[in-house]
Amino acid sequence: MQWCGHCKNAASDVKKAAKALKGVANVVAIDATAKENERLAGEHGVKGFPTFLMFDGSGSSKGKPYNGGRTAKDLA
Repeated sequence: MQWCGHCKNAASDVKKAAKALKGVANVVAIDATAKENERLAGEHGVKGFPTFLMFDGSGSSKGKPYNGGRTAKDLA
């Protein structure tokens, strides 16, 4: 993956949050610049990086932008 500096900096906290949320919520990271993910990123309006989206589990395929803190504690 050729992630930007901001994404690389966020990766550690995202991994920590994923570990803290194991069994409660799924945390997924994708490279929106990769050819195979362009359609998915476009469907969700990803224009800047990193972009954090939350899905509430209601069955809606639209994520809501997460604009909170970016530390592992904030994300969890």
